[in-house]
Formats: sequence, C-alpha cells, structure tokens
Amino acid sequence: MAFNPGGETTSNYCANFVNHNDDPITGPWITKNESGVDAGMGLTAASAELLWQDASGFISAVGIDGDYLTFTVGTYTGSNALIAVKDGSGTSLWSWHIWATDENLSSTTAVNTGSDGHTYNVAAVNLGWVPTGGSGKQGYCPYYQWGRKDPFIPCNGTTNSNTNKTVYNIFGTDVTPASITASSTGIQYESSTSATIATNIQNPIKHYQNSSNYGPVTTTYYNMWDAQNTAVDNVITATKKTIYDPCPPGFCVPTGNLCYFMGNGNSRSDSNWDWTNSGKTWTLDGASMFFPAAGYRSAGSGALNHVGTYSYFWSATPGNANVGRQLRPSSNVWKYGSNNRCIGLSVRPVTEE
Repeated sequence: MAFNPGGETTSNYCANFVNHNDDPITGPWITKNESGVDAGMGLTAASAELLWQDASGFISAVGIDGDYLTFTVGTYTGSNALIAVKDGSGTSLWSWHIWATDENLSSTTAVNTGSDGHTYNVAAVNLGWVPTGGSGKQGYCPYYQWGRKDPFIPCNGTTNSNTNKTVYNIFGTDVTPASITASSTGIQYESSTSATIATNIQNPIKHYQNSSNYGPVTTTYYNMWDAQNTAVDNVITATKKTIYDPCPPGFCVPTGNLCYFMGNGNSRSDSNWDWTNSGKTWTLDGASMFFPAAGYRSAGSGALNHVGTYSYFWSATPGNANVGRQLRPSSNVWKYGSNNRCIGLSVRPVTEE
C-alpha cells in the first residue's frame, strides 16, 4: 500500500505512486527486480551523493554496496542531511533524509480527539528537530512541501533572523545559498507549470511552485501522504503511510483531524505564548506539548518567513485540490487552517496505527 494504494487513478487520487521516471513503483527495491520481498524496479544505481548536511563532518562518506546505500556518521550533537543515489547520467533515482537525534522518539503524547474516539500518539519534537538551547525548546528543523518526502534547509534557529542554517558538502565546504534562489548550489526555488512527481524526485533540493495550482507538482492528488485518502478537511481515519511520507519508520504525518481538534475547529484561544523560547505549549486533559515557532518557507520564492513568531505544521489531509490542511499556533490562538501545497512547513510526526 505504501507505493501501490490500488484502485483507479482520478484527478484527485493516485492509484500507483511513481518513481523518478514517472513509472509506477512495483516493489520496495531500486536495484532488485525479482519477486516478493525482492521486488523492485531493476534500475542501476551508479553513485551516491551527499546533497547537504547541517553540521560539517556529520556525514563523512557515502557510497553504494551492492543493493544498499552506505554512509559514515561522524560525531554529532543532532544533525540533518540529505543523500541521493544517482544513475550513470547523474539523475537522482531517490533520496533520503538522515536525521541523527538524541530525542527519545518512543516518548509520545497521547491526544484523544473526543467524540470520534481517535487517539494520536504525537512525537515530542518536530521532524528533524535539532535543539540549541532553552531545555530543548530552542532549535531548528527542516521544512517540507505538502506531499513531498524531502527536507528543505532549516533556519539557523535564531529568533526573527529568517536566515538559512549553514549547510555543508561532503568535504566540509560551506554551500549555504545566500537565499533559496541562489542557483550556484542547485538549492533553489523554481516556478514550473510542468513539474511532476518525477521532477520532484529528480530534483530533491528544488523548491517547486506550480503557478496554476500552487502545489509542487501539476497533479492535485489527495493521497500523497495518506495512501487511500479521497477526502478533505478533518479526516478522522488513521493515516495509511505512503512512500512519500517524510517521517521515520513507525511514524507518519497525522490526518487533518488532529489539527482540527487541536485548533478546536478554526480557533482555540489561549495566550500562553513563550516569548523566551519562541513557541507555544498545547495542554488539555493532562497532555502537554511544546510547538516551536520555526516559521516557514514561502510560496513565490521559498524564502524564510516568521521564524520565531509563527508555527505551522502540515497534516496529511488536503483542504482541496490546491491546499493542504495545517495547524498554526500563534501568540493568542490555535488555528486549523490551510496553505498552498508549495509552502514549506514543519511536520510533527505521530505513530503509525
């Protein structure tokens, strides 16, 4: 189901998820092409490349060993990286977000959404979170376009700076773009009226915007992060994780119902904004979680905005063909809202069910 939801493809439902060539994914392997657990695409992975890392020396080597991607991890205090495997022509076949953390991911907070009887077990931190202070409340995390699996460069964690985190290549050279539009490193915003899912896979460090639907791709599928979803808004069924889900094993992007409940529909008023650590604590029936104001990457340029003043978190549920549903904590209210799918927001994982 993660790569083959089944059914019939329509304008809002993708029955066969695709690879870098827009070909249906037929198995979990890139290079194998047998049957059962060894089913795959039978492609040739010629090389591996570290695209960026947010701590110099975090990843010191990458390579391919048979059917496996290999990488060497150095010392770290919490780090993110993006690694791709490529074919002989240099085209990215697939890419992986590597997140090293000391967080106890098994320590989750149960949130029961009430009358529908659904309970979400919510991770203690954002996906890719790296703490820098404030007892773990200050820090940074990558951003994600709705429906895409790859992380975009974090902010530097400094309140109101709206500045990219310094990132490095495999040699420890600073390759941080002066802005997201700097094309010298290939980490860039790109307006496209023809970008497909395959385009996104081939270019995991490009922040795409389609001018017609304000998504990262031309398609308007509802099930990019929830395999068999055909609905919008506060979907109450559990997420059926897809191959495009950015969360680590055992976790997934929550359905819209969690955001709807936490925002009490359109707004849940409280004024407990933490001005010291720039974020907001959500508390109800003994459940308590901190949500940092990590800001977002905007539509139209991919530039950072509102770091330290706003939190935005994607759900796996769309609001319609053009937008994804989100939770937005601010200084005096929790809001259940929506944003164009091309905007880069944080992700707060929940455990798979």
